[in-house]
Amino acid sequence: MIKPLECTIRQIRIFYYVLPFKTPLSIGRKLLKQREGFVIEITDENGLTGYGEAAPLEGYSRESIKQVREQLVQAADVLTGTVLNRDLTQCMYPSTAFGLETALSNIAGERLKLTSSPFPFSMSDMVIPVNALLYPVPEVEKAVKELVSNGFRTIKVKVGRDSLDQDAGRVIRAASALPPGGMLRLDANRLWNLKTALDFFHRISDCRAFIEYIEEPFDWEVLDEITGFFNQTHIPVALDESLESLYPGTFEIPQGVAALVLKPTLLGGVEDVMNLIYKAKQGGVKTVISSCFECGPGFTELCKMVHYFDLHTVDSGLDTLKYLENTLFLYPIPFHNASISVSHLWQRMPFLYDLSRMSLIYP
Repeated sequence: MIKPLECTIRQIRIFYYVLPFKTPLSIGRKLLKQREGFVIEITDENGLTGYGEAAPLEGYSRESIKQVREQLVQAADVLTGTVLNRDLTQCMYPSTAFGLETALSNIAGERLKLTSSPFPFSMSDMVIPVNALLYPVPEVEKAVKELVSNGFRTIKVKVGRDSLDQDAGRVIRAASALPPGGMLRLDANRLWNLKTALDFFHRISDCRAFIEYIEEPFDWEVLDEITGFFNQTHIPVALDESLESLYPGTFEIPQGVAALVLKPTLLGGVEDVMNLIYKAKQGGVKTVISSCFECGPGFTELCKMVHYFDLHTVDSGLDTLKYLENTLFLYPIPFHNASISVSHLWQRMPFLYDLSRMSLIYP
């Protein structure tokens, strides 16, 4: 990912998309049947074009799709013929800022291609290892074994939506199907309180060795509560949605936190995401780049972040395209042995996206 630079904006076009999920998915406390969002196309004074994606995720994002549409149109009216800069996007919704800044970032990348060789993202052997996302299925062991046969060694399991017995049973069965070295990432999305989280881990004590970490195990009020949870369970914690309210310079990573799970669509502009990545590196914890079911330019940017910040030794949370009936990509994303091959994303940029699947809403 290239940090955005200043340039004169000649034209902005905004497209709207709606893509169905293969089956309805539980996102936060919502059951979603489709993914919708906006693609921003920015062209500079030299005719170079960059694309970004602004797609608030219902159930997680604090902004609605209607609010983002209004903000994008207002921004396009103001910015055409001027310079897009960081000061403007600071007051925008996170998904709007992410879409606009990454569109400009892509223009910077196109300029770099013209002035520098080799381009830093032109390696032919780029791969991103990912964890598998396992939604509730009737035959957990069978599903896990199938994922393992496809090369996955890290599997993410959602908990907190069913009874403790159901959640615990699902995790125990998933752990029983893992090979040596296989790991589970659990995600409770802050749906429990501390007492319930401790009760849950008492029920799955026999398979704790298979748990890499649990994301947001309970709805904490102060970060020190996480250390107390870790001391009682010896289960590492990952911070995810709580990072939206924690600016990197205002908190220290507490003992017991093993990873920061970064969803740029929820976190906002490029600088905020970069600061959290540096925070994780300084604190000696993992950074996991994770998708909010972005469908095109947003997904591309997540792949860039993994390589730009040298995060490809950690399984990323990018196993999301498979849940969509179709995507905005003109070409399928190569996926083999639990890894995404992304070299062609940069070789074909900016001609990556199928604009015919979208509706032009601006101008």
